[in-house]
Amino acid sequence: MDDEAIKAVRDVVGEVLGREADASEWSAWTAAGLTSLPVPEDQGGEGLGLTEVAVLLREAGRAGVQVPAWETLCCGALTLASYGTEAQRKELLSGVASGDVLLSPALGGAAEHADGRVTGRKLGVTWAERADRLLVVAAEGDREVVVLVDPSGPGVTLLPASASSGAPQHTVVLDDAPAEALEDGAAARLRDLARAGLLATAAGVLAGARDLTA
Repeated sequence: MDDEAIKAVRDVVGEVLGREADASEWSAWTAAGLTSLPVPEDQGGEGLGLTEVAVLLREAGRAGVQVPAWETLCCGALTLASYGTEAQRKELLSGVASGDVLLSPALGGAAEHADGRVTGRKLGVTWAERADRLLVVAAEGDREVVVLVDPSGPGVTLLPASASSGAPQHTVVLDDAPAEALEDGAAARLRDLARAGLLATAAGVLAGARDLTA
């Protein structure tokens, strides 16, 4: 992505964040087209990647805004775009672009997947209560997989957890919950995206703290 395009993304984010009444409203991000950035073009998005999403995350971190951008756009949409099945992409990604679908990764804790069911306990899952699907990292034999789980579906219990940030967190208890596996390689991709997105957000938070200090 060239510098001019990066600036264009930053300018749009800045406009949304500049409207304090709208900055924390996901609908405002949708109206500005930000939720469509990582969604493939054939699902109604812009087909952009981590570089563009990182710009968005950094600016949100800098402003201290709590929205599910890391969860839905970085971890969820980018992982699904690369490793979701055709049916999964068709079902979820157009909804991400329109702002109707929220996704959240479930990385911490342990879970096991077999025969389309997942059991375990995942810790510190942000926005779980509002998410349409969780991307659960689970063990399947000697390998890691990512499975999609409906947080309001059978076999799923959400336990509120304390958090230092304003984003709601839950411990997700999975008891033979129905799960749809993504394609092989999704777990490594999801973990890489999660780390990169958190680093971009942290850089923005530090920049915001510097600005306030100055």
